[in-house]
Amino acid sequence: MRDSGTDLVVDDHPTFDRWVGLFNCVIAGACAAIAIDHYRPGGELRDVFLLLIVPFAILIAALGLWRALARPDTFLHVDGAHGVVRLVRRTVLRRTDRRWPAAQVVRFARAQRPGRDGEPAYRLRIDLADGTTLPASTLWLTDGAAIDGVIARAHALLGK
Repeated sequence: MRDSGTDLVVDDHPTFDRWVGLFNCVIAGACAAIAIDHYRPGGELRDVFLLLIVPFAILIAALGLWRALARPDTFLHVDGAHGVVRLVRRTVLRRTDRRWPAAQVVRFARAQRPGRDGEPAYRLRIDLADGTTLPASTLWLTDGAAIDGVIARAHALLGK
């Protein structure tokens, strides 16, 4: 989060998720290549197992690559001076840029879900006047106070 007095910028970079996806792609792709290389037609039981491994490994490699390419960077810019909220989501494959005047943003809120250790996880959410609810962040955090601080600052900038 960056606060310059009249602007608030919140950006999420899921770098760890991308590296996990690339790691899965490389390891599963290598397993598929090794299984194909060691396959010898002839009807041995070992060869049948190798043939069963290949489609599964290719699927895991494809899912890992998709995870690396499709996880978006999210940028939320609350411009208090101009009364505009801008939400940008960017991946390697696509970019979306949406803007709303302050009057269309009803509020910023804290979305909650159960976390991995039983503790709740939170992320920032935008509620619009037309009833649309959008996540303003893709990462879930366990620090609810940090999300509440961002919400309070965004509301102060927009006069809500």
